[in-house]
Amino acid sequence: MKAFLFCLLVGLWALFPALGRAQTSSPSPLTGTWEGQIALPNNLKLTVILHITGDNAQQLAAKMDVPQQAAYGIAASHVALQGTNVEVDFDVIHAHFTGTLSSDRKQIVGHWQQAGATLPLTLNKTDKPLSAAPKRPQEPAPPYPYEVRDVSIPNPNAPGVTLSGTLTLPKGPGPFPAALLIAGSGPNDRDENVFGHKIFLVLADYLTRHQIAVLRYDKRGVGKSTGDFATATLQDFASDAVAVAQFLMHQPDINPKQVGLIGHSEGGIVAPIVASQMPQIAYVVLLAGPGMKGADLLALQEERIAEAQGLPAEQIHKMLEINKQLYQIVIEENDPQKARTLMQEAIQKAQPKTKQEDMDRIISFLNTPWMHSFLAYDPTEALRKVHCPVLAVGGSKDLQVPAKENLPLIKQALQQGGNRHVTTKVFPGLNHLFQPCQTGSPLEYAEIETTFDSKALAYITQWIQGQIETN
Repeated sequence: MKAFLFCLLVGLWALFPALGRAQTSSPSPLTGTWEGQIALPNNLKLTVILHITGDNAQQLAAKMDVPQQAAYGIAASHVALQGTNVEVDFDVIHAHFTGTLSSDRKQIVGHWQQAGATLPLTLNKTDKPLSAAPKRPQEPAPPYPYEVRDVSIPNPNAPGVTLSGTLTLPKGPGPFPAALLIAGSGPNDRDENVFGHKIFLVLADYLTRHQIAVLRYDKRGVGKSTGDFATATLQDFASDAVAVAQFLMHQPDINPKQVGLIGHSEGGIVAPIVASQMPQIAYVVLLAGPGMKGADLLALQEERIAEAQGLPAEQIHKMLEINKQLYQIVIEENDPQKARTLMQEAIQKAQPKTKQEDMDRIISFLNTPWMHSFLAYDPTEALRKVHCPVLAVGGSKDLQVPAKENLPLIKQALQQGGNRHVTTKVFPGLNHLFQPCQTGSPLEYAEIETTFDSKALAYITQWIQGQIETN
């Protein structure tokens, strides 16, 4: 699921006297690498690194790294130095930095502005080399001890949508049992690349090395898949997953009676929809899958992450109250333009000082076909129609889909539908990505080297093998 706090990037030419002679350039005092930390509540700090290039004879440019978010090379839209006043804009993330250059030209003291917040940020000049990509020790590299095939799968129920994916097959004679991986929310590719972690690449590699074939795919409109991601709903993603599951069952190397689904986060909503429509699905694994309505889940997610950040209870309460109003507008109003107007009126009434650009950002995030379908959806509707064995797992420190609240709802819905083959498990100390963590905050995701806890990988694989043996 999307972490709300991440809803989380014109240059200035030097002026020359028109003297009719060649001008010699001199280095700009801004040229170089600058590093600082944005102080967040609960003693959290976000490191920001600016790489500024150019001189007094050419346009200044900058790129920013935020290692904790695995964000590298975010291009600035505007860099300016006027006297000692420094300005750097990042339009793509709606952020703005202003500061004052010190007399020794080694420090810029200023403020970072984003999402309506203004936070102090002091940048110090440093000789550190460019940031290196974080270590990902679990990420496999070729040559692989299994076969890798690129596949293309048209969705017959969605003209113009063809899903592109990767099928990995164990070595040896088939047919093999198989798992279809269904990614979480957002424009995820087949590897489910989140904060620099290729979650599905690691999961597919592990399963395939344990004699389970795996198919993973780019969501519609992402990577090599065609279609329009921006207009897609939960139901559209379920339609795509049905097409991919049917394709997988018809592959000559696959045992059609041993094909299961593994859905992560939003994929944990989509997988039960698919299984409810395809009774031949052999098993379902829900990784941090939701068991409550979308609007309730998003409110809980926001509350838990805000608490982890150390925000005051009164501030959290006000945020949840206005968000509840906005969610209800999105659910009830099918006309996007009317919904936009109603949301703007609600925000202005609750927070009269909110800037227009911040209102636009909030409304644009909420006023989408996907959000409309998600907020109104109750996952238990499909869960009650799933009759194959189901494993639902979560991390005890998951702040995005808290396991304590969601796993019991999943189990209850499955059992209400008559399913007696339900297993739930909470992994201690793991977050939403199934990483060992300290707080569970999304700010930790990129910094943690582990992509998927090895004990969780082993448990899930062994459970799947148990279902295969019974088929």
